[in-house]
Amino acid sequence: MDLNFTPTRKGGGIVIHGDDETLHLIERLLTKQALKSKCCYEDGACMSLSRYFEKGRSKTVDWVTLFYGITVLRSSLGYCNTRQENALLALLEYSLESSLLKFLKVDTNALYNLFHINKGHTDLIYFGWESRMVYLYLLKTAAKRRNELLKILNSFNPASQVLDREYVSQFDDLNIRYLDFKSGTKFQYDL
Repeated sequence: MDLNFTPTRKGGGIVIHGDDETLHLIERLLTKQALKSKCCYEDGACMSLSRYFEKGRSKTVDWVTLFYGITVLRSSLGYCNTRQENALLALLEYSLESSLLKFLKVDTNALYNLFHINKGHTDLIYFGWESRMVYLYLLKTAAKRRNELLKILNSFNPASQVLDREYVSQFDDLNIRYLDFKSGTKFQYDL
């Protein structure tokens, strides 16, 4: 199993590298969960993420879609899985953590709470991942994205949604239409 996430030049996401078999297994796991689990099916997070692992697709995915998709996948799978499912999930989480550490240039302790957001909240479906993704795109530069990324990802935490309402409320009005651009013009929000 070979999987590696490399942060993009502008810091908006990662480029997925891996062998064809591993990418195919991850894509199938995400698709299967998207069809069978309420957590993954409700807002399409697993299906959205699975598209990036399809053969022949662009392998660049934004941080929010990647983090949220993996988090929802963990919630929907639970802990009674096959060895292969556990291995794939561990590989995804490890690759995400490694790439976040590389991009954010922080120590492991800074990310500890990030990966334990769903502990005890496995039935809770989080809303607003697309608006957070749009916000990340709108930041445009690597420096701005580096400064905001940890806050954006931590804002999925139910405690943050209550304690830091002012920060979380900025995502309320954002939607995918903010990224629309006219035909023939260059897309200005590259990852």
